[in-house]
Amino acid sequence: MKNPLLILVMLLVFATSCQENENPRLACGVENPAVNLTWLSELIDELEGTAFDRNYSYINQVNYQGQVLFVQANCCPNCNSVPIYYDCEGNVFEDENLVFSELTTLALIWKSESSLCTVGT
Repeated sequence: MKNPLLILVMLLVFATSCQENENPRLACGVENPAVNLTWLSELIDELEGTAFDRNYSYINQVNYQGQVLFVQANCCPNCNSVPIYYDCEGNVFEDENLVFSELTTLALIWKSESSLCTVGT
């Protein structure tokens, strides 16, 4: 039979090492940025207003060097476009030294119900 003290110690180690995972959709101090960030909600309304954007645009939440950014991109197969990065205040994030390998996608924030994009599926 195993030592009960050893089992108790192991249980205590596992119990205290468990942490609740941070909600990846918690961004810029809000749980649902697509609804609770006014500028982002307005951008989404604007994108929903055109056939092209409804079909091809989407917005991801990413992490870049510890900063939350929102990326407006598209999956248009015939377009040569550049994604637009926004900070939490809705300002365009421009960094000519942006290292794409340091971007980590956290969540798909928005894509239209009629979207042809396969992101987030």
